[in-house]
Amino acid sequence: MVLLAAFAFACDSPLYRVLAEPAVPAKGKAVITGDASLDGVPVVGARFVTRSTASVDAWRTVLGRPETQDDWMPEKFGYDVVEKIDATHMYLQVNVGFLFGAVTIHRQIVAQIGGTLTGSELVSCWKRLPHEPWAAEVSRWTNDSDWQGASAGWWSVRPDGEGTIVGHQWWSATDGVPAAVLKFGASSTLPDLIDAFDARAHAVGGA
Repeated sequence: MVLLAAFAFACDSPLYRVLAEPAVPAKGKAVITGDASLDGVPVVGARFVTRSTASVDAWRTVLGRPETQDDWMPEKFGYDVVEKIDATHMYLQVNVGFLFGAVTIHRQIVAQIGGTLTGSELVSCWKRLPHEPWAAEVSRWTNDSDWQGASAGWWSVRPDGEGTIVGHQWWSATDGVPAAVLKFGASSTLPDLIDAFDARAHAVGGA
């Protein structure tokens, strides 16, 4: 196993297995949604799977440099600030519109980041941390947006023929947004986010 970034929140956390991977579609994306608990807080989640013609190495380049996402991410995903605190921690400000902009979420996040390459499968993950211990480190970037509640996410990439099978999971406390609205919003918005990452993987991989 090659360790990409060592940190306390394991990419094989039980939360990762709450939702079974949907059957891989020939085209498009399959998704299922569900409910779970993260650090004692109820969260809602969505799990996607799709096919990509980009290589595992291309995806590793993209997922291994999260601090560059605000350089290439489409504006509609609202990555206003993306800063690396150290090798395994990041600060982000996001301004995301769900349901064609009917619901807009402004949040600040301090997150742990990391990942593993086990055999030929790449897994990248992140988890929101309480922001208070990081106040001094992030003070130059913070604003008056609310801080994100419990949340976590994963990417998984494994080879498949001449391409890859890509999985993505997203989990979040509702933070006042009705759970059904958040699930529907994630199911309809995150496929475009996956497409943005896939396009970047193709760009860095020369495909």
